[in-house]
Amino acid sequence: MRLSQVLEKQNVLQKYKNWYVLDDEFSWNLEILYHTIFRHLDSRYQVPVIFCSIREANKIISDLGDEEEEYLRFASAIYWRESGITFIFDYDEYIPLIKTLFHEFRHVMQDLSPDFRHHFDSDRKLPYKKRITEMDAFQFAEDKTIEYLQLQLLMNTFHSPLLFFNIWINSVTRYQLHKNLNTIWKSLLRPLLPNL
Repeated sequence: MRLSQVLEKQNVLQKYKNWYVLDDEFSWNLEILYHTIFRHLDSRYQVPVIFCSIREANKIISDLGDEEEEYLRFASAIYWRESGITFIFDYDEYIPLIKTLFHEFRHVMQDLSPDFRHHFDSDRKLPYKKRITEMDAFQFAEDKTIEYLQLQLLMNTFHSPLLFFNIWINSVTRYQLHKNLNTIWKSLLRPLLPNL
């Protein structure tokens, strides 16, 4: 069965291109989220993204002819290589959601790279955090999330700086804050204070 046929049996609450929302607890505008992610990626990957519960994902996987996976119950998201679908299970908070999407799209990039793809097989024997695919995806997601936050900070600096700054502080670690704050403020103030 094809994905489009499987999704016809689901209650699709939002759809934009090949992104689908099946859970009424998803509170974000799908079109805005789509454009936010692809604004920071080099290419528009045609991988379907489905925002749903783990139970719904297992049903979709089963309907597509694959076996349900027990380990999904521990995941916040997964790029299902066998079917070429990304499932997102945790979407309560916006910044972690963006980070998760960057992480999963990195797996798509890895899968499309003939020089990198072999790591998926060799990584299966390693603990999750020691896998090359995961270390690379976590770093990529971290970098892209910081890039997103910096762009948001720049765009919102003159509109509502205190509001955005509070959101930003709550969504990055202290290490990131310390590491990036000087760079960000210098880049914002450099045009105003050339001797900085």
